[in-house]
Amino acid sequence: MDTGVGSTRDLSSGGILIESNRPLPKGFDVELAISWPVLLHNVAPMQLVVQGRIVRSERNGFAIRMIQHEFRTAGIPASRTNKPFLATINSTASLQ
Repeated sequence: MDTGVGSTRDLSSGGILIESNRPLPKGFDVELAISWPVLLHNVAPMQLVVQGRIVRSERNGFAIRMIQHEFRTAGIPASRTNKPFLATINSTASLQ
């Protein structure tokens, strides 16, 4: 397993364009964990986790076609764990 860092440039229901200084080969299967800009219940950070295949690769990035995706909570900051409804936000919502 290998890891890397990139920036999301375009996101749609079918694919994602990622800017990265590391090109990846077309046809390569990937899993991305994208930090989501909105908190669940204004408390918990979330990630969009995507499985997909690279359909285009260029010097400064790549595009993937999404095969599966879901939102996951990314952990609750310790400073916010005293709120009474936090136990209900630890499940994941699957978007299919």
